[in-house]
Amino acid sequence: KDDSGLHVAELVELDGISYVPPGMSHLPFLLPRLESCLSYYQSDDSRLFADIMSYFKRFSYLPEDMLLILTLYIFQTYLQDNPNIHYMAMILFYAVPERGKSRTGKAVAYISYRGVHVVDMRETNIFRYSGNLGATIFFDIRDLWKKTERNQSEDTLLLRFEKGARVSRVLYPEKGAFEDTVYYPVYGPTVMASNEPVHKILGSRCILFPMPNAPGNYENATPELGVDIKARLTAWRAKMMNKELPAVQSIQGISGRLWDITLPLIQICKIVCPDKLGQLKDALLNISGERRQDKKESFDGLIVKVLSEMTEGNAEHYEIMTSDLTDRFNEQWQ
Repeated sequence: KDDSGLHVAELVELDGISYVPPGMSHLPFLLPRLESCLSYYQSDDSRLFADIMSYFKRFSYLPEDMLLILTLYIFQTYLQDNPNIHYMAMILFYAVPERGKSRTGKAVAYISYRGVHVVDMRETNIFRYSGNLGATIFFDIRDLWKKTERNQSEDTLLLRFEKGARVSRVLYPEKGAFEDTVYYPVYGPTVMASNEPVHKILGSRCILFPMPNAPGNYENATPELGVDIKARLTAWRAKMMNKELPAVQSIQGISGRLWDITLPLIQICKIVCPDKLGQLKDALLNISGERRQDKKESFDGLIVKVLSEMTEGNAEHYEIMTSDLTDRFNEQWQ
């Protein structure tokens, strides 16, 4: 892309280094057709947002609020390297078997920026997908967190939401200090499907999609069904390159990590569907409320509640027997 628009180059030189794209056989995803990308770049694709919403409805059922968030997330995958974006929320499809988690996740992967569908936690593959491709990775694993722990890949998964994140691995101990360690970039869009709960630390980085029980006649997602939308999104990415994302005021009730990971979604909403901004804010406030309720009902939250009751609001000076705290806690925990 330059002042004259888009054009085709077989290699690009930056800072004296030549970059040549790999052959298509080396890529784990379909590429959009060049002619389509150039054509869409010249047009005002005002239907793109609505068409992505309709695309997802072909493969599974999601409530409208969740569908809105998922569609905005697709746009964000194409702006993951925008200088205004520092965090990428993780999308977690969670439910018992046969609720459409895998089908929905594959539908996401097939239109996301360089989407890859994996069914394991092999670090070597994740490092390559992240470092070489900047890929969107869909982890389709029955018990995701257990598999992550078994592969000792907790840091790899937990850090994918933060731009610039790297994990270290000692590969050459014989080389001595500094030369023995390799640092791998792991940042990138992350979509997950799991039948089992994930660790609360991972959960804090996620937007949870509890898949509803909504039987129906849905299509099976394939890469070919998403290739035209990928071309339209690629053209949209080209239009947005080097552009500032709009400023957003803070929303009372949304703070901390939830604000960090949802801020880009609000910014993108102002660009692609400003009429949906109120709906998005309400959806995020509902998520924030559910998180606060979960904290209150957690083990730690109940301890705080019991302490507050036993001190009767007097936090300046009080004496509590551990045995009394234990007894009161056990009464309420049951």
